[in-house]
Amino acid sequence: MADSEIIQPTTMKGLKATGKVQWERDKATAPGGVKGFCVKVSATGLITFYLSYTSPTTEKRKYHNLGNYPKVKLADARKQAGKVRDRIKEGIDPAGEREKLIEEQKKARKDREDKLEAERKKQEAEDKAATVNELLDYYISNQSNQGTIDNITILFNNGVRPAIGQMKAKAVTSKDIKAVIQPIKERGSNISARQTYIYLHAAFNRAIKDDECPGHEEWDINPVSKVTKPAKGEPDKTALSKDDIRTLWTTLESYVGMEDALKDALRVLLLTGQRVQEVIGMEWSELDLEDGVWSIPPNRLKTGKKRAVNHIVPLTPMVADIIKRQPVLVDDKGNISNQVFPGRHDIHTPYKWRSLGKAVGRMIERESLPHFSPRTLRGTVKTHMARIKVLKEVRNRIQNHALTDVADVHYDAHDYFDEKQSGLMKWERELQRIVGEQTEDNVVMLRA
Repeated sequence: MADSEIIQPTTMKGLKATGKVQWERDKATAPGGVKGFCVKVSATGLITFYLSYTSPTTEKRKYHNLGNYPKVKLADARKQAGKVRDRIKEGIDPAGEREKLIEEQKKARKDREDKLEAERKKQEAEDKAATVNELLDYYISNQSNQGTIDNITILFNNGVRPAIGQMKAKAVTSKDIKAVIQPIKERGSNISARQTYIYLHAAFNRAIKDDECPGHEEWDINPVSKVTKPAKGEPDKTALSKDDIRTLWTTLESYVGMEDALKDALRVLLLTGQRVQEVIGMEWSELDLEDGVWSIPPNRLKTGKKRAVNHIVPLTPMVADIIKRQPVLVDDKGNISNQVFPGRHDIHTPYKWRSLGKAVGRMIERESLPHFSPRTLRGTVKTHMARIKVLKEVRNRIQNHALTDVADVHYDAHDYFDEKQSGLMKWERELQRIVGEQTEDNVVMLRA
């Protein structure tokens, strides 16, 4: 080392690998020197600055790394060594500080990693969260009656899916529900608005209660419940009077704006009092015309989910004649349609009940008839059967109203067949009398 007895720049330039470890040190008493400042040359030639010191906490000899040469300059290393020496005089162990710094860096790095992991999991959960469309699909899949399924599907497709279908169900608020219901009300469709509300409320309730529903655990408050249910619209007429029945039957004979099959479907509705979807969905496989029996399977019944038994409807002569005159259709591939009242565009699917309602609406408008809907005919049968003293229990059996008594729930499908047949025959004769009554203007001829 030079006479100055401290490490000089020329000293640094002369340091070479010798195959063994070398040390150069400042003499603490030399002008400009720092006690413990030294340079280590490894066997391979790596040059590192150190500060050698006695730990004020453990009293053990330690070396504090100040960096590698030439990345760290000699002057900078010595200056840093002086600062470290000052902290040692204050009782601070730089190794402890370094360990603390390392721990802090580790903690900071772990905190960043934990934050990123939490964000990743949050995003993953968000990506997997159920959408409103998934919730609606699940709700519809749990319905048993095809007519109900069709009705719900139309309401959801028209009002709900376009507005909030792609939203995460857990993010839906009452404000979003109002945005769905309000436009329907503004179109003047109060009944549709109310039905949409009811079915949407039921769909969210099922999601909350049913473990298998997508998103079941993602929320526990029904956003629909915070919205006021739309008021009932102007109710449909529940039953036609005798004069209304006579006018309708006469109009069906002469009206040319409706397909014959739909006219016959309306006649069957008025003769049997069954639900609209059950009549227009009638299938040839359900009919035994020889024995006069129409057996509707549970999957086509509103009550089918609660009571998995066929609903037996005795066929009166007029109903049997109407059915017999319906053509059995065959498609281009030779497949026979099972539908008695097939759809306009697909002979293998039933006529849509909403389309039937629209056809009736056009007939009412063109022929200036009293307002009614196809569903009104069911209420008409019930009302007039009561008038002609068909027992209430028999009426309920004929129209397949939900039964709650344990014995009733498990009754055989053919129980009360004779009573139902007698009640329907009594109603058919009354209908013939009503339609055949003479009025001031004309005499109506009854056509089966």
